[in-house]
Amino acid sequence: MTLHVAFLWHMHQPFYQDPITRVATMPWVRLHGTKDYRDLAWVHQQVPSARATVNWVPSLMQQLADAANLDHRDAFLSVALKDASSLTDDDVAYLRQHFFSIHQPTLLEPHAGYRAIRDKVTADKPLTEAERRDLQVWHTLAWCGHVVRSETVAQRLFAQGSNFSEADKHALHEAICHGLADLPDVWGALARSGSVELSTTPYAHPILPLLLDTHAATAADPATPLPARRLHAPGDAAAHVRAGLAAHTETFGTPAIGMWPAEGAVSPAALQVFAAAGVQWLATDEALLDKSLGRRATASERLSPWEFEGVKLVYRDHDLSDRIGFVYADWQPERAYADFADAVANRRDALGGTERDGVLLVALDGENCWERYPSGIAGFLPGLYKAIEALSGVELATISSALARVPARPLPAMATGSWIDGTLRTWIGDPVKNRGWDLLSDARAAVHAHYADFSAIEAGDPELAQLLLAAESSDWWWWFGEGHSSPYDSAFDHLFRRHLQAIYQRIGEPVPDALRSPLAQPTPALREAPCETFSPAVDGHSAWFFKWHGAGVVSPAAGADHRAARLIERLHYTVDADTLYLRVDLGPEPRASLGTHRVELEVDGQRQQLWPGNNTTLCALADVLEVAVPRPLGADVALRLVLVNAHGDAVETFPGATPATVRLTSNAMTGWPRG
Repeated sequence: MTLHVAFLWHMHQPFYQDPITRVATMPWVRLHGTKDYRDLAWVHQQVPSARATVNWVPSLMQQLADAANLDHRDAFLSVALKDASSLTDDDVAYLRQHFFSIHQPTLLEPHAGYRAIRDKVTADKPLTEAERRDLQVWHTLAWCGHVVRSETVAQRLFAQGSNFSEADKHALHEAICHGLADLPDVWGALARSGSVELSTTPYAHPILPLLLDTHAATAADPATPLPARRLHAPGDAAAHVRAGLAAHTETFGTPAIGMWPAEGAVSPAALQVFAAAGVQWLATDEALLDKSLGRRATASERLSPWEFEGVKLVYRDHDLSDRIGFVYADWQPERAYADFADAVANRRDALGGTERDGVLLVALDGENCWERYPSGIAGFLPGLYKAIEALSGVELATISSALARVPARPLPAMATGSWIDGTLRTWIGDPVKNRGWDLLSDARAAVHAHYADFSAIEAGDPELAQLLLAAESSDWWWWFGEGHSSPYDSAFDHLFRRHLQAIYQRIGEPVPDALRSPLAQPTPALREAPCETFSPAVDGHSAWFFKWHGAGVVSPAAGADHRAARLIERLHYTVDADTLYLRVDLGPEPRASLGTHRVELEVDGQRQQLWPGNNTTLCALADVLEVAVPRPLGADVALRLVLVNAHGDAVETFPGATPATVRLTSNAMTGWPRG
């Protein structure tokens, strides 16, 4: 009996090129190309016995090929490569606004030269010409991963630290482009060696069930509000799958036989599309296995592949995937390796004495989480692979090699949903998201008046077909409305509307006025609402509605990453003259959930323990955790909660990696106590 541990690293970036100006508006393809895509390949070269599946989205691979061209420019790079003596006031403002777009604790703070410029900008001091040039270099240099940092040009620039020259900027750019150009060959060689399996995703990363029929949202969650207009585009859905497979073969020279559907989103209708295209396996989330079975799957069922409509399905272990994506970055690596290996061993033992092998799927974003790891992917993943290889009865596997060893069970029914909560609510149901679907439906109807089906579009106007596929990307809806936010929300809104505008222009129809303004007016994202001032009783009970009425509220933060499973759900806060009061919502069984964990409060970088209580905190835990601590100084404070396990490891931060800035002043009430 063997447990086959199959990692799936999902590599994905949406289309950033403005379809009208042809300028890439954001730099994330190029920057992740200097780090994650090259570093993961290096890991497999250093640990040749390891096995994994690496999933490449075609929209990413197309843009990587563009970024490898020395003459290609994105909006950031155009400013970064401009001679510092020629920078306009607008260019300098752009540098100051955007060139600290980086996870600062791990990628900026270690570098004194970069820190010094950041501190001057924070203090609103002008930059000299030399400092502007250094900032142009540092934003790209600090993004460089292990492989690029080991190369001659980057090594020299890191050692130099400041006073970079114009020649230095261009030498770094040339080195990066050379590495990007090599990526398909490097990954193709790894696939031929058997170290990795390469898989893909439908072409532009669409939510296939919704593209087939937006009413599929209610099959996933009957309470989902639907857009005003129903979109039904089966030809587009099939084209995404066909184009994804074709692009993969063109890039790597060999076909992919498996797919990670965008966001793990599946439905019975989507399975038929995948099966018709010859896809042999799909990976998605264990929440959908439970929904498909109509009950919670047993431990051995979770370690089994399944089959539906002739397609094999493997379901990801949500907890273990999230530990890598959201937890281990704050741990000492050796502790993380031991914790993960223990969990894998427990799952191996869950197979019991059966003769049947099992498949444990660990699937997650292969890019974004590594920015939070102090040494990145190259400093963490080799040790994790080796810890798993050291376990008896366990082996690393590609998904296809695991499926060859473990027979699939027949799945009685296929649930509709995604990896997030088993629903599709991340992409539909919110008023702003629904408006996006209505705008897409209108554009699709306008195209239909000119072409009978998608095959006719492909034959008559391939560029129009490309515009439609790009407009159907899931990424636009990820950032629309509630749920996720970043400093670039407006840029994603703009790109979505530009794709629709280009569609109308392509078919010679007037662009609707609705596409000339944002889907939603921007709202401040950095400061939580002020709280009223009062003194709630600290007893752990929140049943009385007015007890916390008027308090400030902090909700979970989510950006490009999304953690679906959290212990801390929400934080309420208020103050009186001397005291900060907090209510921590922990779910239906707070005491059992906390177990041996402790809860710490970080205020302006300083931590104190909230639970279990101590001499400086008053706390109570019943249906919520309520705490009273001395009031921090100042009207605005940066705070977050940190959940720490018995070993002292941080296992969760709330609202996210970055603290919430909250205002402790407001429409002050009279300070009467609330029981």
